[in-house]
Amino acid sequence: MAELSRFLLWGSTQGKHGSVIPNLSADTIPKLLLLNYKRYGDKKTAFRKKEYGIWQEHTWSDCYRVAKHLSLGLMKLGLKWGDKVSIIGDNDPHWIWAEWATMCAGGVSTGIYQDCLAAEVEYALGRSESRFVIAEDQEQVDKILASKASLPNLQKVVYWDPKGMTSYDDPLLISFNDVVGLGAELDSTDPQAFEKNVDRITQDDLARISWTSGTTAFPKGVVCSHAYPVNMARLAQVVTPLYENDEYYFASPLAWESLMAGRCLLAGGVMNFPENSDTMQADLREVAPHAMIIVPRLLEGMLSSIQVRIDSATFLKRWAYRLLMPVGFRVADLRLAGQKPGPVDKILYFLGNLVLFRPIRDSLGFTRVRSFLVGGARIGEDLFRFYHAIGIELRAMYALMEGGGYLTTHKENDVRIGTAGTPSPGVFLRICDDGEILAKSPAMFKYYYGDPEATAKTLDSQGWIHTGDAGVIEQDGHLICVDRMQDVMTLASGAKVAPGYIESSLKFSPYVKDAAVVGDKRSFVSALISIDSSNASNWADRQRIDYTTFADLSQKPEIYELVLREISRVNKNLPSATQVRAFTILHKELDADDAELTRTRKVRRQVIAEKYAFLVNALYGDSKGVDTEIEVRYRDGRKAITRAHLRIVRTEGEE
Repeated sequence: MAELSRFLLWGSTQGKHGSVIPNLSADTIPKLLLLNYKRYGDKKTAFRKKEYGIWQEHTWSDCYRVAKHLSLGLMKLGLKWGDKVSIIGDNDPHWIWAEWATMCAGGVSTGIYQDCLAAEVEYALGRSESRFVIAEDQEQVDKILASKASLPNLQKVVYWDPKGMTSYDDPLLISFNDVVGLGAELDSTDPQAFEKNVDRITQDDLARISWTSGTTAFPKGVVCSHAYPVNMARLAQVVTPLYENDEYYFASPLAWESLMAGRCLLAGGVMNFPENSDTMQADLREVAPHAMIIVPRLLEGMLSSIQVRIDSATFLKRWAYRLLMPVGFRVADLRLAGQKPGPVDKILYFLGNLVLFRPIRDSLGFTRVRSFLVGGARIGEDLFRFYHAIGIELRAMYALMEGGGYLTTHKENDVRIGTAGTPSPGVFLRICDDGEILAKSPAMFKYYYGDPEATAKTLDSQGWIHTGDAGVIEQDGHLICVDRMQDVMTLASGAKVAPGYIESSLKFSPYVKDAAVVGDKRSFVSALISIDSSNASNWADRQRIDYTTFADLSQKPEIYELVLREISRVNKNLPSATQVRAFTILHKELDADDAELTRTRKVRRQVIAEKYAFLVNALYGDSKGVDTEIEVRYRDGRKAITRAHLRIVRTEGEE
């Protein structure tokens, strides 16, 4: 059994931009908030949110006041110590205020993804036994009211965007500002109430319930104490420091990323929120953050947009791209292998940076970033190489909600392609005889809420987390995460296949949005492909291919030829036994609303295997196509049947 560990003494570490871990006197998020208010007050911006095209700033005094009065207002409404408060909405300061206010009142916060269907919201509220919900707008409120009869614990629903809410008269509802007003009244009569509550909170008290992604079953509620977010923030500060004048950008849903606010609290950095999901990329470019957590899905989308723009650019720009990108890849490969580029490559790369790489970074908003940690899902090697080639230092990480994230990361000057880096300070890793990764961390969860059986399976008597992931620790300490244990396929020949690796390689193509690789106990590997509707339609327009709907476009012979070329590219880098030998293109995109993806956009393999069993069987038969009838579900709960004739294409493979 392999074992590896790293140790950490929490202390103030100095970086070239200043102190890396200040504010050590505060050991909970509420105490950090109070400390930053006293330290910065109105002298420094804490939040920046874009509204109606204008960036609105909130100082640390503003943040403290809103969180304080919201916390006291919730207490006046009946929030008691240990009560659960669910939060649902887009990335917005109100989301963070809601979480901080809940923690300051001794409550337990839990985030729900804003695109969840009403049934999923009902499940999260019921499972967590939430007494309060803080929701963004009419859309989210409607989901909650539709399920209120099934939620006996629900006491109040607080909404922060009043648009469309004037005609609502349900007694459950109250506006965010009204709750803040109630808190201000309590503050005027008892000025010490808030700080007394903050002082009362210890690291052992419960702070948050985080939901797992639910790739294999219903999401589980990961219960964390107040020690969890603070220790997680300190881990992050050691691995990739954030400084008090740095800009941090929230690009991922706050139900997953809100814990990063603790990192900004610890360092005093500025937190930036986009206006909405449609302006995410434009707002990112305006902020040009120094740090952010980024998920592969976002990186894939950015790369696809670059590739499509290049394809439609002028001859000169296409020529420059094709001439200089090989230089970028060559230099990136040398650096990732621990080697230094020679004088000629340095000169060529310098020219490439002036002409191509820096303009690309500027278009993405990455001109000031020092490095990016990539988490949430596996990142493909081609994707990793591309961003390093244009001068963006991506660092892979192996994160686990149960272990406080940051279990392993690439450290400075130790970035290796294909690995998830080395253990973070204070983290212990072990590889069991069956290949499963076990972990211990300074930021450990306590248990799964209401699920002692699942807790016992995941957290053993020695305090090790059984991650459910297969992996290998190399001699130099780098972790290679293969895939989920249950997802590793065994072909009829006995060959082992990690489907995640093949899928991430396929998604490097701008025309492949999602892929589901199948083949367990079969004679070869096959794939279900979901094309990117925007990029594929743009390509078809340039090729003057006529089509009507997405379903029609997806089944065009030219689209199959396009995808076949991408599969051939991937097959060249795979052993012959594990190459994709057959595929079909779905006539719809894989969708979280249809339970085919998680809310973090990971493929739900079990759902795919059951829902598309007839299609998988056709891939291993003799037919050249199959008629399909697939049920799709809309956001408002309506269902419909989509019909199409899907082609089956078999490849020659690569030698």
